[in-house]
Amino acid sequence: GKFSHVEETGWITGCALLVKKSAFREAGLLDSRLFVYSEDADFCMRVRRAGYRCVFVPKARVWHKIGRTNGIQSPFSLYLVTRNQLTWVARHVPFPYKLGALPFTLLKKMVRAGLLAFDRPESALAVWAGIRAFLLRKYGPPGEDRLPVRLVGSKAANPND
Repeated sequence: GKFSHVEETGWITGCALLVKKSAFREAGLLDSRLFVYSEDADFCMRVRRAGYRCVFVPKARVWHKIGRTNGIQSPFSLYLVTRNQLTWVARHVPFPYKLGALPFTLLKKMVRAGLLAFDRPESALAVWAGIRAFLLRKYGPPGEDRLPVRLVGSKAANPND
C-alpha cells in the first residue's frame, strides 16, 4: 500500500521528528517565532535545503492527541495557523510562484474569516488578527497585544484555563 515502505517526504510533523544533531547545527532549531503550527514544516524545508532528507518510516509509531493543547479550530489555533501558513508561503515558495501563492493564500484566509463571521465571530476575528500579525511581522506566542480585544481574557483566547 501507499504507506508500506520507507520513502522521502516533504515534511514531518513535529511530534514525530527524529533529527541528527548535525542537521540542527546546519539548519538551525525550530523557529520559536512561529511558536506552534508550521514550525515543523519550516524546519523541514531548511533541513532539506541543507542537504538532509525527511523520511517516512512506516513501522514508527507515535500517538499524538490532536487539539489537546489548543483546541481544534479554537480562535487561538486559527490565529497561529493563519499567521504561520502565510509566513511559510512567504518564506518557502520560490519566485515566481510566490506571486500567485501568497495572494491566493491570503484571499483564502480572508474568505475563511468572512464565512466564520456569521456563526463564530471570535474565530473570524482571530483569523483577521493572524493576517494582521503576518503583515506587521508580529511573531511569538499570541499575547494581549496580538489578539483582538474581544478575545483577550476570554475562554476562547485561553483554552487551557
